[in-house]
Amino acid sequence: MASARNSSKRRRLLGDARCLSDLPSGILTHVANHLAPPSRALFAAALATHQNSAASDERNSAIVGNEWTTLDFGDIEKDLAVKLIDADISAVLMCINAVNRLKWLKLTNCINIPGAPRWGTPKSKYLSRATYFM
Repeated sequence: MASARNSSKRRRLLGDARCLSDLPSGILTHVANHLAPPSRALFAAALATHQNSAASDERNSAIVGNEWTTLDFGDIEKDLAVKLIDADISAVLMCINAVNRLKWLKLTNCINIPGAPRWGTPKSKYLSRATYFM
């Protein structure tokens, strides 16, 4: 009986959520707060690909936060970092508003980024340094 009650409660809380992007932003933000900064940005970028709206932009801004002077992919599992490609990094940089916030970009273990050298002269006048560690 307790499991039936918990199941019913879960349905009421989540409503018609069929995928992660359908969940309320408060839940997604709470989950993201437990992730390393690069993982948080990847999480928000993945959610952003499913919806393009002002509400989605506001939600993603809440997920990634405002503290982005340094983005170091060495903070995530090496197995994930080696699988990232240009499009992933680009989505993350757009999601965190890197042009206006980021000063250091560390592409630690990001070996599948053929476009990385062209980021050596970033469009951001604020980005002071980009480093690549393999």
